[in-house]
Amino acid sequence: MKIIMLIGTLCFMFSCTTHRKPIKITGYPKLQQETTIKRKAIDPKFFSPYKTERNLVEIGDALEISIFGQSNTLSTVTVAPDGKVYYLFGVTVQGEGLYVEEISEQIKSKVLKLFNNPEVSVLPVKSTSSSFSIIGKVKSPGQYNLLSSLTLRQAVTQAGGLMDGVFRGTTIQVASLKKSFIIREGEAIPVDFHALIEKGDASQNIYVHPGDYIYIASGLSQEVYILGAVNAAYPAAYNDEMTIISLLSESGRGLNKDAYLKQVLIIRGDLQDPEVYEVNLEAILSGEEHDLYLQPGDIIFVPEKPYKFLAELTRLACNVFASSFGRRLGRDFSEDVLGLEDDR
Repeated sequence: MKIIMLIGTLCFMFSCTTHRKPIKITGYPKLQQETTIKRKAIDPKFFSPYKTERNLVEIGDALEISIFGQSNTLSTVTVAPDGKVYYLFGVTVQGEGLYVEEISEQIKSKVLKLFNNPEVSVLPVKSTSSSFSIIGKVKSPGQYNLLSSLTLRQAVTQAGGLMDGVFRGTTIQVASLKKSFIIREGEAIPVDFHALIEKGDASQNIYVHPGDYIYIASGLSQEVYILGAVNAAYPAAYNDEMTIISLLSESGRGLNKDAYLKQVLIIRGDLQDPEVYEVNLEAILSGEEHDLYLQPGDIIFVPEKPYKFLAELTRLACNVFASSFGRRLGRDFSEDVLGLEDDR
């Protein structure tokens, strides 16, 4: 009931022209509870290279097939939805669930009548179970095969490096390395992309594994993000008059019943070393404190319970942002990019 009353108050305040004028966060001393968050050390396990294993062939895998010493026998085929491999000369064999050596033996038995003692080579050139995605502000975003050990820096290079833009005739970097991240199995790995790419810091150069999502953020982003105990944890288009109240008042947004309003965070800047401000949203909603203007890229995190240590709450908020936003990016990438490729 308390939350419902507060949401009603929010709507009233947003429409009321006599409400206190919002202020910049940097001009409100009480809110400058900025905390220094030490960079979390990267677990040594992330520096173990991916070891390619003998994987069973799956539907969608691409295989390069040829017969040694025989011209015009090289062909790259994709394992069909029915699990079959359709090769030249009308040869059809089972592919899904087998090793490449077994597929080679099947093809050999089929072409014995055409070639004398044929040596059939079957090489995997694309594996659906051994790939990673790199998206955002790189020159060639997409899904890449991981057929050997690859570091994070090498993965960025493989994607063409960081994207450049032109502003008033000058080439500029449009990526924001301080907001970039890598997701593995739903969790953000605390990599400092700025140190890795700009400074060549080897202590940040982990190895890429299958299923990883690497996101290189835009430095030109005009969005803010609200996460945690809210009805819709999605980016919102930023505008110059955006405040916490106006953001929550947007259609489809708002607080859920578990929201703890006295310890809302505004996180600004580098995810590995952010500026953090603790906000009493309950006091803002009641008119006791000023509404606050936001800045592009701000992350607003509404917890479900109070936290004794601000550093602990900040780490939680940054991890929730990276993992939630990363999964959404992965879905969008798969649907928009990979879906388009399937339609070609």
